[in-house]
Amino acid sequence: MSKRLNISIPDDLAAALEPHRDNVNVSAVCAEAVWRKVHMLNTVKNEDAQLRDTITRLRAQKISSEDHAEDAGFIDGSDWAKESASYNDIKWFVADFEADPVDDLGPRIEAQLPTLFDKGQETIEDDDFDAEHYWSGFRAGVVDVWESVKDAVER
Repeated sequence: MSKRLNISIPDDLAAALEPHRDNVNVSAVCAEAVWRKVHMLNTVKNEDAQLRDTITRLRAQKISSEDHAEDAGFIDGSDWAKESASYNDIKWFVADFEADPVDDLGPRIEAQLPTLFDKGQETIEDDDFDAEHYWSGFRAGVVDVWESVKDAVER
């Protein structure tokens, strides 16, 4: 069964087609062109859906990676503050750490690396290591410990 449609074509195309009307099945040519266009649109729609799925998957992985790095940093920061950090180091983390760029942690943090990363060395060496979120979590862990003890320490 076929559906009847009326189409319009530009005047110059109609004039060029006129001498060939007996040899050209205009309906078949139009149907083929419409099929190609519909196929292309479906392909784009499917690719858009695949890209949306890809974006959703990658965003979830990014968030998971960031959350994992931040959680690992929080635990390491909390442990470090409880077990081996000096008063001055904790005060520096609490007050000054945000001012220091994560990419250039400076001599104090570099000097602390052996102490800081006893438990997290494999995390630090991981190619997928997210330093920014790790240090954010680390600082939050230090701040959390400091907030719990500062009143007793500062008396």
